[in-house]
Amino acid sequence: MEAMHVPRQFMILLRLWARIDGFEPEVCKCVLPTLYQVLERFADKVELVEDACIAVGSLATNPLTRKLFNSEGIVTLFASILRTYADNSSIVQKACMALNNMCYEDLSNKQALIEDLGYGVLIEIFYQPKIRTSAKKHAAMLIRNICNSGTKRQVLLRYNKDIFSELVGLLERTDSPDVQEHLIWAAINLTINQNRLKLQFVQQRGSESIIMTMRDHPKAMALQTAGCIAILQLSIMPSNRMHFGKLLVVNDLMNVIFHFPSNPQLVQLALEGINRLCLQPINRKRLASRPQFLNYLVSLLSSLEDQRESVLLVLEICSKLARGANASKKSFMNNTQILTILPTVISSNDSEVASVAGATLSDFFATGDREEENSDDDGDEEEREEEEEDEEEGEEEEEEEEEEGEEIEEYGEDEDLEVRVYKNERGERERERERERERERA
Repeated sequence: MEAMHVPRQFMILLRLWARIDGFEPEVCKCVLPTLYQVLERFADKVELVEDACIAVGSLATNPLTRKLFNSEGIVTLFASILRTYADNSSIVQKACMALNNMCYEDLSNKQALIEDLGYGVLIEIFYQPKIRTSAKKHAAMLIRNICNSGTKRQVLLRYNKDIFSELVGLLERTDSPDVQEHLIWAAINLTINQNRLKLQFVQQRGSESIIMTMRDHPKAMALQTAGCIAILQLSIMPSNRMHFGKLLVVNDLMNVIFHFPSNPQLVQLALEGINRLCLQPINRKRLASRPQFLNYLVSLLSSLEDQRESVLLVLEICSKLARGANASKKSFMNNTQILTILPTVISSNDSEVASVAGATLSDFFATGDREEENSDDDGDEEEREEEEEDEEEGEEEEEEEEEEGEEIEEYGEDEDLEVRVYKNERGERERERERERERERA
């Protein structure tokens, strides 16, 4: 008992010391070797290990001290702690919090953790009956963190080739939206700028898991946000858009708008997803077959006057439906007040909105629309052309993966993360719009 007294006092002092603003990295460098020795010797003392997790978690909030942890062996030591205490909920939560802070914006710490810990231990945590939901949430946050696009994907996949199937298994096993949100973000981080991995994730039933999770928790805003961004990203691939059509994903995105009408960012994300899905005939048919959805879209043109991007998105969706099959156009015209609303929008002071509204109105009066319900071959040809373009673009994106990954750090404050990923998605959407215009001119 006496042997434990000094180490315990050391950890308590370190906890208090770590809270001091401006904790000097030079001092931290002197302290870390002692911390390592104490933890290595007394790794079986639960209270001491918990104190160490809290202290290191506080120290790691400083980006200057954070860089010291890998060289001093602290990252691998905490990986060992997770392995040893994988069934202790309190230590799992505190150790994951400390590792999250160590890995935030530090690729060397992330890579050291992946190479030493892999994913096996983190996956096993979710199957331990004694682990509380709060601890699983922090384990999911750690998975999300080390899956970000700045980490070398070849390292991730080398150490766990079944990562997609395991993520899907975890999504289906847990029923906590707080945990599922971070698992969806992990999938987003892994597949961003990687069309090959997008296809692989969908083939592993990833899209079904995300959609079912969104349906199980329709009012969980953070989860719905992650789900919308995942759909938006995965639907870059035409084959994935076709798959989403079979899953009725357009309906799910409309439901997001129904549940969160006062959340501008979430409404815009849902509209972006619907707009992209409507590039595929099957999704236009799904939307046109639901008069209540069409009416709601038209009503958004009036209610979103101060949300310019969302108004433009609704106009683009309406234009796609008008340029599609005659049945879709007739359903829209017969069940909505679109022809009454559009002239009002055309009179807008915003020249771009007025121009797009005018083009959309022209689309409704244009003749010679092809009957896409009876022309599957044309749809297949269009899909093949888009697939080839996306594959070429995907190859270019893979070559630039390191450069782009550094710009999009995928873990931290949720709001900042969503903005960064969203900006990246907007660049992809602009390229897609340009390709669509070129096809129409041809």
